[in-house]
Amino acid sequence: MVNSNRIMKKLGIFLLFLIIVASFVFDFYPVDAIGTPDDDYQMAPDFTLTSINGEEITLSDYRGKVVVINFWATWCGPCRYEIPMLIEFQELYGTDKLIVLGVAINSGSKEEVQKFADEFNIIYPILHGSDEELGKLVYMYGNFASIPSTFIVNGKGEVTNFIKGAQSRSVFQTYIEQQLESNL
Repeated sequence: MVNSNRIMKKLGIFLLFLIIVASFVFDFYPVDAIGTPDDDYQMAPDFTLTSINGEEITLSDYRGKVVVINFWATWCGPCRYEIPMLIEFQELYGTDKLIVLGVAINSGSKEEVQKFADEFNIIYPILHGSDEELGKLVYMYGNFASIPSTFIVNGKGEVTNFIKGAQSRSVFQTYIEQQLESNL
């Protein structure tokens, strides 16, 4: 009996370890694209949320521009890795061509998110809402299970790429530039 309890305990610890490792592997797994250039893309679900600066943001207002929708959290290490790249892209391409929207989920109060945004010098709009509003938005975008999760939306309002987990600068730049070129 004692041996069987010890074996079960070790097995439980091993399974927990495997689950943790698997979650990291799947969070950093290479990019999943929703479509390829020959595919018909799906329209990005439209939404309206308020930014932490009090501005009402509606996705469809940005038709004609490439939009990067980045779902993130203040406590998420891989999200912190992506933020400087997203700032760089927003500065590089300007708001006349590219709009980066950060959607803060599971990140605490608006004030806590504002403090984080100030600390990281985030220049693009950070959207915040109630748990219900944010849960509905996550559901509309496929009920993804990991953050960061990023959607690239072309000028027609179609989702062209879904990026699961943190990715390299070159991955982001490739997808953004593909859409900027096709937006001309």
